[in-house]
Amino acid sequence: QVDSVTAIDVVYGANFLDKLSYIIFAVAIMIIGLIGFSNNVNVWLIVIASLALALNIVIVLIVLLFENHKKGVINIVSKTVKLLYRLKLIKDYEALYNKIIDKLIINAKGIKQDGWITFTEIFAGLLRNFLKGAILYFVIVTLNIADGNVIFDILFRCLILDLILKSLPLQSGTLIFEILFIALFRSLF
Repeated sequence: QVDSVTAIDVVYGANFLDKLSYIIFAVAIMIIGLIGFSNNVNVWLIVIASLALALNIVIVLIVLLFENHKKGVINIVSKTVKLLYRLKLIKDYEALYNKIIDKLIINAKGIKQDGWITFTEIFAGLLRNFLKGAILYFVIVTLNIADGNVIFDILFRCLILDLILKSLPLQSGTLIFEILFIALFRSLF
């Protein structure tokens, strides 16, 4: 029988490894896309997606650094939350600070897993992220809308769409997904 603390640690560890695999996939596709496919995509979409990716990378690095440099990371979190409080972007300094530190502790504990489980989680995350774009690719190729060599172009555009939608707090029903989809995929259809 597994105690509740271990169960929570495993869930947070899997969540962290999923985010890590997403970042690995996103960096690889972003590099491939910027080298070969960025001239068909609006620059402002690439900039927003790149900023969202950079923020995700910083968050993952903070969690990874927390394990070995707790005092330094706690100091960075404290200064960042104080800055947000001084800018009046948050109202309760203590609540946000404690929430961030608690999440850091839980995520750091969850990372300590067996190497095989870690590899499997990261590989499954990479495969899941690839299949998100591959489904659209198979639909496009099956309907003869585009050539069969557009897989990385589609993955790049899907990644930009995903990064933008995950980073912006949007209400449902604003049609932003549809507008971004049209802006990104207009040249393929």
